[in-house]
Amino acid sequence: MESESVTRITDDLIGRDDKPCSCSARIAELIQLPAGDNKASKNVFSRLLNIFQSTRSKACRLLGLSSLVGVFCLFLLPAAKVQAGAYSSSAHGNSSTGVNRSTIDSKYDAFATGNCAHCHEQHASLEGSEPAPTSPPGPNAAMVFSPEEKLCFTCHNGSAAGGSSRDILSQFNETYRHPVSLYSGRHTLSKLESGQNGAPFRGSLRHVECTDCHNPHVAQPGTQSFDTNNPQNNNLVSNVLKGVWGVEPTFGTAWAVPTNFTEKKPAVKEYQVCLKCHSNYAFNTGNGSYSVSDSPSGLSSVTDQAMEFNPANASYHPVITTANLGNANPLLASRLGPPWNSNPGNQTMYCSDCHGDTDSNKPDGPHGSSNKYLLKWGSWPTQADGTTLWKLSDLSNSGIFCKLCHTLSGSNTGGGNWGHFLWSSSTDSSGGNNVHTQSYHYNFPCVYCHSAVPHGSKHQRLIAYASDPAPYNYNGQAKVTKFTFNTGSYYYGDCQATCGWPH
Repeated sequence: MESESVTRITDDLIGRDDKPCSCSARIAELIQLPAGDNKASKNVFSRLLNIFQSTRSKACRLLGLSSLVGVFCLFLLPAAKVQAGAYSSSAHGNSSTGVNRSTIDSKYDAFATGNCAHCHEQHASLEGSEPAPTSPPGPNAAMVFSPEEKLCFTCHNGSAAGGSSRDILSQFNETYRHPVSLYSGRHTLSKLESGQNGAPFRGSLRHVECTDCHNPHVAQPGTQSFDTNNPQNNNLVSNVLKGVWGVEPTFGTAWAVPTNFTEKKPAVKEYQVCLKCHSNYAFNTGNGSYSVSDSPSGLSSVTDQAMEFNPANASYHPVITTANLGNANPLLASRLGPPWNSNPGNQTMYCSDCHGDTDSNKPDGPHGSSNKYLLKWGSWPTQADGTTLWKLSDLSNSGIFCKLCHTLSGSNTGGGNWGHFLWSSSTDSSGGNNVHTQSYHYNFPCVYCHSAVPHGSKHQRLIAYASDPAPYNYNGQAKVTKFTFNTGSYYYGDCQATCGWPH
């Protein structure tokens, strides 16, 4: 039987036939229901639904809707960690700068900025102006007026929500993108923002939707910036990723596929969000790769990035941990551009430092890019034509992806350079490396020596061996058979390869 308190609250909140609505006076009492009292909150919601449909007054319907949606958001989405305090301070819930669809339809003036009803509606509240959801068809379990990414694009389309600075729609129309439009119906209230040991992402269910990377009830304005004072923290989740869940791999030996993961709710580091799709957590194959048919970059398979960024590897980009805390040997400051030339070896980085839009005026993050593999700059391992391999003789070309962070000869990101194509017995004063400066290497493609997937390698300095499999050994181009890393200079005997003299 329904409790007296539930009856009293809903009667006052929605209004009975014999008295006007008083939702504003009673909503405070309603939200004081115990957070764990799901039974009570569901009773309130159920009673609101029943009364709502029989209410004769349009005014009561409109005011009651706002409260009804509030109840839904605050109590019936516990898996999404929707809380009044978190939402009210979020990007969407802020009372000054939050979501407000009145700029799209003046009828929404009835709702204050940040009100839940700008996204959630019951029975097309504004006099039936909203069409029924069509993809997937039928009523929407979350009471949103448009399904999945279409809801987000209503505001994040360049004409609203801050203009071009928040134009997400155009990014998802780029040639290379996370393919959110390919999936529908993957998120129900029973699965929303819940890992369930990989079930919603595993195997054929692997997918990407906006809410896989963003929690709309918790995300806050602002993106990441390089933390010079605490460079080891440059992989922490940024404001726009707050409240999203992710996974932390249990790392084993070098270049081994992690098969055990801890679900982090919420994620505290950006890579934890990425790895719930880009690792064996979703692949469930255990072999370091997963066959795909939906890659905008034309890939037939994707690689396990948890394996590639394993801190036990001989080399890796410092996404999981710093080089000094892992097994990698940091580069000299002279071989890095700013801000990476400050305190190298003690830094971490974001996946989105490399992956994102080529237009710096667009929102950060790997939504879309005009460059293959969602690269923010240039191309790799080929030039923009997709076939011509980059060579050492191209070091002055601004299109080489590595120049996003690494200093090379000619026009670059700043600092020293990697060589002048003259043989020297040691690293020169400008940071030149006598392997790169070796004149015999001048016309050699970069992938003769380096991995085509620069996340990490089982060899030092992202070297690829001729015995390594694809895609690390790009189209069988790798020539190195043995490599010995030296912190100072390199000599003939440090490298063995199949490309002939002087090896």
